[in-house]
Amino acid sequence: MLPALNPLPAALTPGPLLAPPRPGLSDRTCRRLACGLILLSVGFHLVYLAAGCPLDLSPDEAHYWQWSRHLAWSYYSKGPLVAWLIRLSCELFGPLSESLVGSPMLAVRLPAVACHAALLAGWYVLAHATLRSHRAALATVALTLTLPAVTAGAVLMTIDPPFLACWCWALVGVWRGLSMPVRSEESG
Repeated sequence: MLPALNPLPAALTPGPLLAPPRPGLSDRTCRRLACGLILLSVGFHLVYLAAGCPLDLSPDEAHYWQWSRHLAWSYYSKGPLVAWLIRLSCELFGPLSESLVGSPMLAVRLPAVACHAALLAGWYVLAHATLRSHRAALATVALTLTLPAVTAGAVLMTIDPPFLACWCWALVGVWRGLSMPVRSEESG
């Protein structure tokens, strides 16, 4: 007589405790979780900047803020994007910043938080495009939030937050361009 291939007795058939494993997270759930992580990170950094940030503007931030008060097409060492972002933020949120923290610090640093969100969203899109997995893209966003440089970039408005966000989205564009099928001249 041959032994049974299933060593479990009939009394231990799969039930609630021995249920077969469920399939992983759906793509929609992964997208929602990634969006939630990004929004949670943005909310945390906004609360930190508005309520508990002990740091005044760094010398670089103060320098860029000074640039934003005298806009130009270029500056002696950097391009104009940082100054333009700070100026826009100070115009829109300057009075709110003054009333909440008593200085323009919050308004100067708000573009860093926005660039942080754009960077995380870009990493999700890039990871999904290259790895073809929403779960891997979600893991990329979650792991990215543990990097000290990413966390610092969310609260300090230097050239790095917009620089990294723009490069990440440029990589997304390059990947999409390289992934497109090549059309021949003959097929029109």
